[in-house]
Amino acid sequence: MRFWARSNHRSNRCLGRRRANPSPFPFGGEDPIDSEPKKQPSNALIQLETNKRKKPLAPLEEEQLWKTDNGYIPIWHISKRLVDYKMMKQPGRKAVRTQSTMIDTLADYLKAHKAVLS
Repeated sequence: MRFWARSNHRSNRCLGRRRANPSPFPFGGEDPIDSEPKKQPSNALIQLETNKRKKPLAPLEEEQLWKTDNGYIPIWHISKRLVDYKMMKQPGRKAVRTQSTMIDTLADYLKAHKAVLS
């Protein structure tokens, strides 16, 4: 009985104090369950918006000449998986080594360097 009286006495004493944080949550803020989520566009919507701005890369074909910031890339031959091309500073050079790479690798390089057909 004595313990109950003491705890009751303390609770009455604490009722008059003002709490520094009126929120029922220890660190303030709102209830994360009850609060509305922030309205942000989904990743798919962001991708659609960015895809609209960019022109698609033209399909690689033989005898195309691509211009990049570094120089020119003429395409000589395209097989099932590989593409043969040359990298040169000026178009029309003859003594340039022919290189071979995967089609996807060259397409990624052209996209990264913002190549255009010339």
